[in-house]
Amino acid sequence: AGAGSPPGSRAVTPEIDAPGGRLLLRSLRSHPAQRYYLHVPRGAEGAGTVLVAVHGISRDAREQALAWRGLAREFGWPVIAPLFDARCAPRYQRLGWDGGGPRAGELLDAIVADVAGELLAPGARLVLAGYSGGAQFCHRYALARPTRVRALICGAAGWYTWPDRALPWPLGCATAAPGPSRALDLDRFLGVPTLVY
Repeated sequence: AGAGSPPGSRAVTPEIDAPGGRLLLRSLRSHPAQRYYLHVPRGAEGAGTVLVAVHGISRDAREQALAWRGLAREFGWPVIAPLFDARCAPRYQRLGWDGGGPRAGELLDAIVADVAGELLAPGARLVLAGYSGGAQFCHRYALARPTRVRALICGAAGWYTWPDRALPWPLGCATAAPGPSRALDLDRFLGVPTLVY
């Protein structure tokens, strides 16, 4: 762990010393190949909300973390920017539900759990902000886990999963292999405050 990093963390690297806090590159404890950026503004420990910034297909997680840190500082929220690389989560935009590696939604859950024990209040909720492929991931994550999502910000997604239970996943909400980890909660999803740009 790097100097000034949270206790018990794994592979923490000071990336940038910036006004208002440090940006760290970390590896997920349960899946070390999965990395993520973490920015914790001063005074954000114990926050009830975390901003999750998800990259597009260029996989520019660092830039996403830097772009959102000003807003996060204003509200006192930590920022998590997962790096869904081609090996860990090749189809992250579709939550990995169509095969090809670990499911990206479960990887994000593990990342949030990794951070939660150190920095977040119990039951902290997510503000999801995604661009392009990241917007696809964010709105699909919110479809599957709307009770975890406080708000949703989607930019330039290109295409979306339509709120149609007759269309197959990922075009619609019908899943090919239903199960508890693949259940969609369309009614609660429609209650999540959402900005599309």
